[in-house]
Amino acid sequence: MYVVPAVGLGLFVVFLVGAGVTYVVLEQITKRKKANPSLYWDPLRKVEPDYLTEDKIGEISLVAGGFTVVLMILSLFVIPRE
Repeated sequence: MYVVPAVGLGLFVVFLVGAGVTYVVLEQITKRKKANPSLYWDPLRKVEPDYLTEDKIGEISLVAGGFTVVLMILSLFVIPRE
């Protein structure tokens, strides 16, 4: 009776954790690249990484959250039970 809402809530929490961790990691990478541009200086390219914009980070985080949910569901079938 209460199993379906609990499973749905669990999948939602797994999605949020996967998306949140990915978002935080990509934000830290972007901040470190912007903070010390002399390490990444290339005269042919811009200093700011144009491939890690705020929109791209959000999209990548959502995909990573979905991928985390898929991996968790697959692990329920692959891991042997007693």
